[in-house]
Amino acid sequence: MKARATATACALLLLVSLARAADPGLMPFTASYELRYGSKRVGESTLTLSSTGAQFWTFESRTEPKGLAKMLTGGIVEKSVFALDGAELKPLLFNATESRGKASQSVSYDWAQGIAHAERDGERADLELRPRVIDHALLQIALMLDLAGGRTLAPYQLIEKNELRSYDYERAGEETVETPAGSYRAVMVRQTRSGSSRELWFWCAPDLRYLPVRVEQRKEGKVLFRMSLTSAHMEASS
Repeated sequence: MKARATATACALLLLVSLARAADPGLMPFTASYELRYGSKRVGESTLTLSSTGAQFWTFESRTEPKGLAKMLTGGIVEKSVFALDGAELKPLLFNATESRGKASQSVSYDWAQGIAHAERDGERADLELRPRVIDHALLQIALMLDLAGGRTLAPYQLIEKNELRSYDYERAGEETVETPAGSYRAVMVRQTRSGSSRELWFWCAPDLRYLPVRVEQRKEGKVLFRMSLTSAHMEASS
């Protein structure tokens, strides 16, 4: 009887271990990037994903302008708190501030009532919540989950400037990309929006659990802005 119980326990532990090994979910990380506008280096950004217990996570972005960009803006801090509902993101809170007080944005998500309460620079708006509505800061995490899970990319609605804006996403092939942090094989993802000539391109590295190693904003094929990985630390999965 004792041997049978031991064997059952070992089998359960093996199943849990295999489930964890196959889990395409999140792990904490810290990643730093250089920001360029055209050929000019205009800032640095550090992204941090941390677990706050159970299925709750915090994603924080800190951006510091460099050079002449300091004359135009201060440092920007964005923080999103979210939960995982299966493989889907469920945002809970978002807050963004600029160090000089020029701009602010906050969103609180009331999933029970189906409403997102948004506030930007003192102006408020209540927006209808539905699946795949997220704040713009969480887009990177959403794409990482979609790619790691092998899911077909589908539109997201992003909360921007107290509005819901729908964006489309598609895989655009694979290539090796050079960054200050090294060379990575990357899956390319293109973001488009109906009626807009601007596109956002992501190069997501499978070796870093699909962390973007390069992001570009393009208009009519011309690169306006580029964000390139300078370092990344991914915590080992347990």
